[in-house]
Amino acid sequence: MRKRRDFDRVRRNGKRINSRLVACNYLEHQDQTDISRMVAFIVPKSCGAAVVRNRIRRRLKEIYRNLQQFLPEGLWSVWIARKESAEASYWQLKDEVEGVYRKANFF
Repeated sequence: MRKRRDFDRVRRNGKRINSRLVACNYLEHQDQTDISRMVAFIVPKSCGAAVVRNRIRRRLKEIYRNLQQFLPEGLWSVWIARKESAEASYWQLKDEVEGVYRKANFF
């Protein structure tokens, strides 16, 4: 997901789930011509220096990569890291992401 209109569509038409370490805006896209999964990860500067932000982003991408086979087709999601995610381990972050998906009834 790279275009602002896609981000805005997810924020405007989708739902939001918050947790302690991450927030997720998601939209189940109904258009049959575009059934790909789209995801974006946002890590604000309040999470730390560039090294820390990149580590958080890499962890979120890996967690998503391992879980995407269980997600429905056409799911668009925007993940926003919170400041507390800088001190979290990979496993804590993974538990939070799985918890968000459980709240959204994706698995």
